[in-house]
Amino acid sequence: MTRIALQGTLAADARDDLAGAFAQNTSALWGGAADLVLGVRYPYSRADARRVEDPATGRPISLDERWDAWTGSARLLAPLVSDRRHVVYTGLSQGVRAPTIRDLTSFGVARSDEIEIPAPNLDNEEFLTYEIGWKSRTRDWIQHLGYYYTQIDGLIVKTATGRERVVEALGAVLCADGVV
Repeated sequence: MTRIALQGTLAADARDDLAGAFAQNTSALWGGAADLVLGVRYPYSRADARRVEDPATGRPISLDERWDAWTGSARLLAPLVSDRRHVVYTGLSQGVRAPTIRDLTSFGVARSDEIEIPAPNLDNEEFLTYEIGWKSRTRDWIQHLGYYYTQIDGLIVKTATGRERVVEALGAVLCADGVV
């Protein structure tokens, strides 16, 4: 007897909905000696999958998850000359990335010898970036030297589980280490 697959590589009848808004304002400080650039972003994400194979039981499950967050950014720019050809800056920015349908429901071969296993209970990845730099513009050249450091919380990465799984794909049987 041949088993009919519950889902393909991704969940059956699934969708990712994304929306967002961004606003930014630049204000002159100290009589134009510097600029303060403030930004705010609101990203919204929804993942809806009606038929996902539960990696633990093999039974069908569904998911309807939503993620949203308010993030902000601030950058201080200080021109070194009055025509603003040379500027130093520093900044602090937040960011988020919601899990995608692939992150949540992927069940299939990844790379050459690994099997992806769904991870339906993921949270947003969160980022906080610090930066400092210098920009210079001449008639013929634009130079930019910058340094940034990013703190990451909740990064979504594939991780070997050590489990093996047999998957029938396109008439061939594949066996590989499980990867989440």
